[in-house]
Amino acid sequence: MRPTIGDIINGTKRIIQEVVFPFVAEHPNHPEQPAVMENLLSLMVLLEHAAQRWDKAHLFLAEENRELTALLSKISNNPPQPSALGVDLSAMWEINSKVKERIATLLQALPAALRSEAEKSLAQLVEREKEWIKVGEVLWD
Repeated sequence: MRPTIGDIINGTKRIIQEVVFPFVAEHPNHPEQPAVMENLLSLMVLLEHAAQRWDKAHLFLAEENRELTALLSKISNNPPQPSALGVDLSAMWEINSKVKERIATLLQALPAALRSEAEKSLAQLVEREKEWIKVGEVLWD
């Protein structure tokens, strides 16, 4: 059986905890030791964040894609585009980024009432995205 991404992330965390932290802790007089420890702690937080979300990322991106393409269809008066389901995460991220750029361009030409409604939809998307990337009390921009 092959390890999952979660297994790899957790294995990396274990190596840092059992090997790297003790090694760095054994050298308290090294001038870089405090900075290295701080970076290791940050890395552990990021790895924990990734471990908790890696298997759900495609769901978030697929939902975002459906909502973005529906909004784009509405403000451009074009039929809905096919969703980006079935592509890898990097491709989905890129597709969603391009749809966001297209929406931003179209917003400039919309009448004020329609623009306000579209901006409200986008604000809701942004809030969900912020919740997705939130790590404890830290928000990574």
